[in-house]
Amino acid sequence: MESNIHYPTDSGLLNDGARVLTRAMKKIEHKAGGLKRKVRDRMRSVTRRVIAIGQALRHKGTEGELKRKEEYRQLLRLTRQILNDSRRVFQEVEALPRAAGR
Repeated sequence: MESNIHYPTDSGLLNDGARVLTRAMKKIEHKAGGLKRKVRDRMRSVTRRVIAIGQALRHKGTEGELKRKEEYRQLLRLTRQILNDSRRVFQEVEALPRAAGR
């Protein structure tokens, strides 16, 4: 069966990665019974940036290019924060005492 495919874009892949990492951190936080610092859900901000990039693609010329670059810069900042959060969660989980039977 033929169907249209959605080609992966940089912003779309960043969105997918951020969503998966956030979901995994939330599951870990729930299973661990809480962490020192609560996991922050930045998916709303990430989704807004991805949508803004898509809208900026419609604008031609230097104005559109500048808008796209700024939105990508913000998207990369957000994904970097999510990655740092995931590293922090991993370190906290590694420091937790092992339960009997694990």
